[in-house]
Amino acid sequence: MRRLLPLGTCLSLVLAVHIEGCGCEEERPAPQTAKSSPAEVGTAPFTTAAAIDKARNLLNVLQPEEAERVLREALEVAPDHAQLNNLLGAALVELSSFAEAEARFHRAAELDPTIADPLARLGWLLYEKQGKALEAKDLLQQSLKLDPDHERARYTLGLVHQREGELDSAAALYASLLERIPSAEAHRQLGLTYLQQGKLERAQRSLQEAARWSRCGSPESRRTS
Repeated sequence: MRRLLPLGTCLSLVLAVHIEGCGCEEERPAPQTAKSSPAEVGTAPFTTAAAIDKARNLLNVLQPEEAERVLREALEVAPDHAQLNNLLGAALVELSSFAEAEARFHRAAELDPTIADPLARLGWLLYEKQGKALEAKDLLQQSLKLDPDHERARYTLGLVHQREGELDSAAALYASLLERIPSAEAHRQLGLTYLQQGKLERAQRSLQEAARWSRCGSPESRRTS
């Protein structure tokens, strides 16, 4: 038979354990969430924006090699940035690296399906370098659904229709582009389309407008930005 402790002893032991477990252990500090230093906050977006601006400027002054370098460095930090991929594709087109340019345009469109420019550039590339008229037209129409005022998409779609002999569609697209963004290039292509249709008076007027806009320094069509 086990020997029972007196009741007073049991109460003393219970009280001792209770006191020992209450507040005698050293309090452990709560784990702290790592905070970004002030220098780190906003660094990546600023670097990305600066790279985009610099690359656009370089492409506009016909320096695609330097633009490629800037964009590849930025993509090491932000590989899933749609605009960086899109602009790298544009630089690669200028460098005749068409396969990687196509992949970059696809990637940009996947990363941000709401922007029109990668689809417009991809449509031009598929038609100009691969002769894929149907795919190109589909991509260009998708681009215009996203941004009806997208100059590159509307001009290129008109060009595809013109080259494929779909002259009424081409003329309508050039005319609608001129209503939005007048330029010498669009006037010229509209004039050439009218010539192909045998509409000589309209062709003459459009070509005269093209010459006038050229003298006045019309906005550059199919701009990089």
